[in-house]
Amino acid sequence: MDDHNYQSDRYDAWGGDAGLRQYYDLRRYRQGDRIGCYVNPADPRQAILSRVWRLGLVVVALFPLALGLAGLAGIAITLRILWAMAEKALTPSA
Repeated sequence: MDDHNYQSDRYDAWGGDAGLRQYYDLRRYRQGDRIGCYVNPADPRQAILSRVWRLGLVVVALFPLALGLAGLAGIAITLRILWAMAEKALTPSA
């Protein structure tokens, strides 16, 4: 890029081991091959070969979101019940 050589040892943006997909993708290349990659223009040292989202990481990312939504739903239901109980207690009985 810009007539400079940069190196990166990243396969994807997630880091870590991408498993068999990474193994088979990298097996196609030999040392010294010129291949396309995705480069951060602000910092060309941040380059990756794959932008594919890994299912396991998506699940891990969505799990806290699901727990947070369940917690908010629990709070909303509790407040609704308490509100109904308060209204019932304050309503004069005939």
